[in-house]
Amino acid sequence: MVFLSRTEEAAAEVKTLLAKEGAADFSVRAPLRTRLAFPIKKNDAAHLGVIQFTLEKNRLGDISRLLRLNANLLRFEMVKVIERDEATAPLAEENRGEANREATEPASDRRDAPRSERRYTELSNEALEKKLEEMLR
Repeated sequence: MVFLSRTEEAAAEVKTLLAKEGAADFSVRAPLRTRLAFPIKKNDAAHLGVIQFTLEKNRLGDISRLLRLNANLLRFEMVKVIERDEATAPLAEENRGEANREATEPASDRRDAPRSERRYTELSNEALEKKLEEMLR
């Protein structure tokens, strides 16, 4: 869970609330004070915090409702972390390889590539004159 709060103590409040609702395996990062790009509830600065925890899916709605009632929290977002198991790891590596192959295609094959990245083949003067004559026809 990522959150913006008015006070630094909000992290402890959130952790207490999560523990009451059945969350476990806490990992809390100390909130960092940061300036906001735009005011949120008339605040120009806030404390950005991250709390990782485990919880049953059916409890998320209750916790979200309780967090919305907390006056110290300006914003919060629940993020689901998917752990990578050994069975799917080789598949992910194969897919990454395909993406890398597409990214390493010659730039001349991509029409939207910037001019500085395009590859040009050298032409002799005779071949160049022949190409120009073909284009002028």
